[in-house]
Amino acid sequence: MRSFSRVVQTYRRYRGGQSGEDFAAQLAGEAAADLQLLFNRHSWRFFVKEHDVDLWGTEKITLSSVSGTLLTITGTTDSKWVNQIVTLDGDPYTITNVLTTTTVLIAPSYSGAAISSGTSATIEQVRVALPDNFGAIIAPVMRGSNKSALVSPEGIILSYRSSGGQSGSDVHAVQGDYLLVLPAQANRLYFQYRKQFENLFQYDTGQVTVSDSQPAKVTGSGTQWSGIPSSGSGTVFESKANVARGFPISNEVLLVDTDTRLGLKSSWTGAKGSLFDYVISNDLDMPEYMDKAMQGYARYAAGKMDRSELENAVLDAIAADSPSDEPLTRGYSDWEPLTSPRVNRWGRR
Repeated sequence: MRSFSRVVQTYRRYRGGQSGEDFAAQLAGEAAADLQLLFNRHSWRFFVKEHDVDLWGTEKITLSSVSGTLLTITGTTDSKWVNQIVTLDGDPYTITNVLTTTTVLIAPSYSGAAISSGTSATIEQVRVALPDNFGAIIAPVMRGSNKSALVSPEGIILSYRSSGGQSGSDVHAVQGDYLLVLPAQANRLYFQYRKQFENLFQYDTGQVTVSDSQPAKVTGSGTQWSGIPSSGSGTVFESKANVARGFPISNEVLLVDTDTRLGLKSSWTGAKGSLFDYVISNDLDMPEYMDKAMQGYARYAAGKMDRSELENAVLDAIAADSPSDEPLTRGYSDWEPLTSPRVNRWGRR
């Protein structure tokens, strides 16, 4: 079952005979709870993913003025600086927003000595966004050809402040939605991680049309898509208006632009230009043996399978998977949290 929506449909199929929004929300809640039970039974192989990104490291800038939280430069700002560090008068400040081509906001407010126009400063890439549905890093973390050592978020901040960002060896820490890295260097960052679904949801508010452009653009009527986590990344769009072999085709969502506009990564072969129903939900993409275990949960919830049969179905799935000992735990710190709000809704909203 590619999507969470398909799982909910399986629960409906085994239950049969009932309809309505309240019933759909009930089924979605049951399916989400049972999926988490299945996920927690074993460190499933399909959770293992790779993350490979090129780091830009540092950039030199020329300051024009600094006043409170407003920093003006001589040159051109870059959106990639957001959440990175700029050192002013020996202290680190976080760039919180890029306002214009020459101004950015910093935190905390600058109250140090006056800085002359023309003074140079360095922006350091010390925060790297973690993948969607990140659960835990599987060691080692590689910075170029070097292994990076895991430290606490508090430890990496102390290291930065004591060394001026020039840590003697590569270190990293998980903090909310980010990986903190020191020192800031232009190199390759690579690690394996286990994904973890924090929220299982489906949206099916209003109706949509699809344009002829490829990849497809979807326009909603009465839709409310801005609340979808991570701007739709890691979700799939499905509709009975685009079917293959009797099942809706799972189209990966590229980006949610607004409440009424989103883009798909793949082409669209179904109906265009007319309103039709749809659903957006998590992209599960589970292997067949996990599908069978999930069907067992659906049958058990419908009273069509006893507890021992369900347990055997889950054990069969575990036997088909390769064992792994890494826990699905996520590291957090209360130091300057940068986490984004998460959304947890079932069915229509």
